[in-house]
Amino acid sequence: GGTILLSGTFGVGKTSLLALLGRLLSVSAPSEEFSSTLSLLDDISLVKSFSELRTNNRSWLVAVPVFDKSGSDFEASVRKALQTSLLDKKLDVALEANLSLEEACKKVSDHLRQNGYEGLLILLDEADSFIEKVLQQDKSASGLEEFCAFCRRTAPSILCVATINSE
Repeated sequence: GGTILLSGTFGVGKTSLLALLGRLLSVSAPSEEFSSTLSLLDDISLVKSFSELRTNNRSWLVAVPVFDKSGSDFEASVRKALQTSLLDKKLDVALEANLSLEEACKKVSDHLRQNGYEGLLILLDEADSFIEKVLQQDKSASGLEEFCAFCRRTAPSILCVATINSE
């Protein structure tokens, strides 16, 4: 497991790289066209590292939480993204409301591993915008912080990648 933070100035391609990495890990065997595109990026160590996260052509389930402009609840956003991704792949995993976010992710990850997936990938684009909205409302961003810590200490089957703008 782990947490990877992609930081850079506005417009350098963090979101594009996030989308590329999500696509790379979400398919069992990338198409020839996609593989040739990846070969152009072969000198980027992060792309190499992500390529190595796939064993035996097993894909990752990718969940992309969407945070609204009001600084919505982090946990609710991630849960909704998990549910959407599971439905899209027709995977039947009941995420009971009494489960913590960490327990829900672990349950999903365990189910994925038993069903031929490599693991669960959570992509957080513009995480700094979410944190900024939360702090403007005098709320705590501890949900995000705790989730990233959980990903760092968990088995390798749960990975969180976030982008932030740096100026």
